[in-house]
This record gives sequence, C-alpha cells and structure tokens, in this order.
Amino acid sequence: MRRDTIAIVTARGGSKGLPGKNLRPLGGRPLIAWSVDAGLGSARVTRVVVTSDDEAILACAEACGAVALRRPEALARDDTPSAPVVRHALEVLDANEAVVLLLQPTSPLRTAQDVDAALALREAAGAEAVISVFEPEHSPWKAFYVAEDGGLRGMVDDSAPFRPRQSFPRAAMPNGAIYACGRGHFVRTGALFAPRTVPYFMDAARSVDIDTAEDLARAHAWLAANGAGGEGVR
Repeated sequence: MRRDTIAIVTARGGSKGLPGKNLRPLGGRPLIAWSVDAGLGSARVTRVVVTSDDEAILACAEACGAVALRRPEALARDDTPSAPVVRHALEVLDANEAVVLLLQPTSPLRTAQDVDAALALREAAGAEAVISVFEPEHSPWKAFYVAEDGGLRGMVDDSAPFRPRQSFPRAAMPNGAIYACGRGHFVRTGALFAPRTVPYFMDAARSVDIDTAEDLARAHAWLAANGAGGEGVR
C-alpha cells in the first residue's frame, strides 16, 4: 500500500457527558492514544494530526507520536461539527495527501487493520468515500416515529413495522470510527460523505462510541474479554 493519507483526530477539551474523556485511562493508556495508534499503525497514513484546544491533550498527542495542532476556540464549541475542524487542519498544515481520514477519539476499538481495510475497500470500489458502520440488532426500517398529533407513524410507511426484517435492505449504522474521502472532494464540498460512499462493517461490540462512563466501562469490558490493552489495539 502507498502512504497517501493524512489522519486527523478531533479531540477538544470540553465534554459534558464525561468530563476530560479524551485523557481518561483505557487499558493503561489515555483514550486518545488508541486513535493515534490506529493511525500510526496504518500502512497508508503519512502522519497523524491531533487538533485540540486543550494543552494537556496536545501534550499527550505529541507524547504518543502525533502532530499536535492548536485549534481556535471558535472551532471548539459543543456544537462545532467535524468538517470545519478538519478543513482548518488541512489549511494550516498545507496538506497535500490524496486522502483525508477522520479518526474520532471516542472510538478506541477501531484498529490499524480496520483503517487499512477501509481505505482498501474505498479504493477497490472506486468510491469517493468510506464510512465505518455496524449492523444494528433491530432494523430501523421497522421503527415508528411520534407524529405531531401524538400518534405513531411508520418511519418508512405505516406497513413497514409489520413486514419481515428480511424484506428490507441491510441496515448500516455509523459508529464514528472511520470517515475517509478524497482530499479534493472534501476541499470542494466540505463533506466527508459523497454520493458514492461505501460501508466498512465492524461488529457492534467494537463500535462503542464513548460519551458516558457507561460507554467507557463497556470498552474496558471488551478489552478485558479479548486480552487487549497496554500498547493499544493494532
């Protein structure tokens, strides 16, 4: 594989659900280290960049081998989406890698092998983008929503909740672990999603997205059950 990908880890300091979560210990290492490891272990990634407004996170990122990039406060609010943060990093670093890869630090159980497999899938499919997903236990096609009148309506149509699951397409829920697309596409559109985006399926157990103490406990439990820890999952 050729090295043609810049990996960006978005790790702001503030977190309401789990204060200081990006530096919380997991398997003997700070949470953010797991995503840095996944990028550094990839055969395709040229460099891993951690963008943050927090000095402790930036120092930790450097200690883990990543490029530390200070993020403006205007891009570190609770409601700041990922795309402008990624764009800021590309512009400041004058990045010329062909592929942009977003690794969210709250998805620690994605591995370097996952990264390489997802990037290879995108390339083999001739797709502009790839997103990591898992197949939910319960099909969203069978869901209801509550209408303005307080009644139930089928999310697709009113007959869908009563149809066999097998009659629906395979569902794919994004797990936040991997988003990758061509740099040209991102620069033009500001989007990590494209009309031709392929799914990279991961199992649900490794799709934990850490936002609460309960989520962190689930990640600890997975690592304990699978004998992983210490040096990260690669």
